[in-house]
Amino acid sequence: MAAQVIGLTNSNAEGMARRLERLFAQPDWSPGSAPEGRLRSVWRSVRSHAPMAAFHLADVRPAIAARRKAPGEDVISHLLAEGYREPAILIECVTYGAAGMATTREFISMTVLHLLADADLRARYLAGEEEERFDILHEILRLEPIIGHLYRRAARDLDLTVDGETVAIRRGQLIDLYVRQANSDASTVGECPLDMRPGRPLPRGIGPEVMSFGDGHHKCPGNSLAIQETDILLTRLLRHELVVAKAPVMHWEDLTAGYALRDFVLTTPKPPLPVLAVSDERRGPG
Repeated sequence: MAAQVIGLTNSNAEGMARRLERLFAQPDWSPGSAPEGRLRSVWRSVRSHAPMAAFHLADVRPAIAARRKAPGEDVISHLLAEGYREPAILIECVTYGAAGMATTREFISMTVLHLLADADLRARYLAGEEEERFDILHEILRLEPIIGHLYRRAARDLDLTVDGETVAIRRGQLIDLYVRQANSDASTVGECPLDMRPGRPLPRGIGPEVMSFGDGHHKCPGNSLAIQETDILLTRLLRHELVVAKAPVMHWEDLTAGYALRDFVLTTPKPPLPVLAVSDERRGPG
């Protein structure tokens, strides 16, 4: 779905998946680490740029060429119409596509785990209208943010006052936005912040997922797509009587406090449950 929205449809999907996997498998790095030696810095640069070059040449460039000849209704066509050059389009494809595909994949697996572990929540999800289903998905995402830390450099001097204490942040200093902690801040999300409470009341301007999609200029541009494609899959998948044949193995990325779920195997020993009506407005590609 994300590939169609972006316009990455002129290369082999399985090959693109492998190239994206290599793109995500970047060398370990600490945002506060000391400067590296020249050889190590060159090696890190080669390791990080080679997968990007492969994604560019095999996936992005063919899509750009196709849309120069025949524009479509997708992100790449829009960027070309706006006069974007190839390097800028590549960055947008990584931002919208690569990051979105990877994070949504992990979120889908985590959501299935929650809904299979809680029969009442699963029944509520399947019986609910779209708004209630989305509330459940957003609450799972609040509790299980795919990226737990965001790192940014201060663009100017800042003085922040919280609970009577002022913290001075100087221009250029590294800021660690601790998403998991923000999402469980009782002063924002209310009492019992670690409980599953879909539709919990929140202050004005705070989304139901709180900081899991970022915020402001750094808010994820594909947030609505991620929730909708997850919902489209789950409303069909969960009609089946599912059995966890193999529980997933969780890998943890220390830098971002992000998770990856692998080798998650489900079986369907029985025919699907009665079909849940889904309005045509929700149906999209895939």
